[in-house]
Amino acid sequence: NAVDRTVTIKKSGQIGSGGKAIKTKTDAVVWNPWADRAKAMEDFGPEEYKNMVAVEPGRVSVKQALPAGQTYTLQETISVTTL
Repeated sequence: NAVDRTVTIKKSGQIGSGGKAIKTKTDAVVWNPWADRAKAMEDFGPEEYKNMVAVEPGRVSVKQALPAGQTYTLQETISVTTL
């Protein structure tokens, strides 16, 4: 059975761009559909859950008030490098 959990991810190291520090929100939603949910997904193979994890931006640690007609945009960039 899939179990929903809250996991705290602590940022380490430095985020930078050309020597200049970048301010960032650190909230993210990390999820995997697991076996039962994967079988119900039309565009997802029944065994593919074993080889994936989704990382999506989210504003989950603090509620974000959003007045009518206003927008709030989240953006993420993920880079993969060799160690």
